[in-house]
Amino acid sequence: MAISGPVCAGKTTLGRGLGSACGAQVLTTRMLIANHLGRRPEELSRAELQAAGDRLDRERGGAWVAEKVAAMRSQVHGPVVVDAIRNYAQLEALCGLAATFHVHLRADTKILTARYEERISLSPTLEFPNLADLRANPTEAAVEELAVQANLVLDTGRSVPAATRDAVLLHLP
Repeated sequence: MAISGPVCAGKTTLGRGLGSACGAQVLTTRMLIANHLGRRPEELSRAELQAAGDRLDRERGGAWVAEKVAAMRSQVHGPVVVDAIRNYAQLEALCGLAATFHVHLRADTKILTARYEERISLSPTLEFPNLADLRANPTEAAVEELAVQANLVLDTGRSVPAATRDAVLLHLP
């Protein structure tokens, strides 16, 4: 399964919920980037994550996420949830690897802004000063385009995390 959506839409919350509910192994692109850079995920700023992800996409055409999933699948049993794909090339590479159910999360800009402001308050040195600055990154600016490719699109501004998780679980085999 692949989860996409803008920052603060609830992707990580959904991934964790699915991990708990169905024993899925959650693979975060934040973790993949940190491992690639030889750093801990919590040390990386949002700008560093964006720059490194964009560089990996240029170098590997989006295949870097699928390659890590392929390596992981040989070590784990059960479903793998990718939190989060950021562009069509990453989605296409995952779909080429195995059947992939794609969930896209979204929320109203006011809700995303409030959630991001809360995140800034928790880690002011790691985040951009505001959501508009974060969205200046071309990959981040285009992430909503992935909704067209999704098997399921959910608005997390209109539900609680458990309802979002349950809506996804209804669509899984």
